[in-house]
Amino acid sequence: MTLKEKRARAVLYVQRHNQKNPDRYRARYKVQNAIVAGKIPPATDYKCVYCGEPATQYHHHVSYSRQHTFSIVPCCRKCHIAADCRRRKGAKPDVSRKPGERLVGHLSCA
Repeated sequence: MTLKEKRARAVLYVQRHNQKNPDRYRARYKVQNAIVAGKIPPATDYKCVYCGEPATQYHHHVSYSRQHTFSIVPCCRKCHIAADCRRRKGAKPDVSRKPGERLVGHLSCA
């Protein structure tokens, strides 16, 4: 498979994913645009709310629905993957903590 074919295949995958998950696509798009417009600082300006390491990305910790588009927390890649894994397994998000408060313990997919 050539590089051109691999890129075309990747583009098709992303397009299909976005069509299957319109709320997720819309929420990510809104957050990215808010960062570019300067309305939200980049996640790299913060520490991960789960482990305290430097954050690299934002996590939609409640849902991707319209009322929770900006319900985001900064986190590192490792914790983001673990949090998404827990969500897929049916765990409810912890929304009881105050903004900026660090979560106790570390999430795991086990």
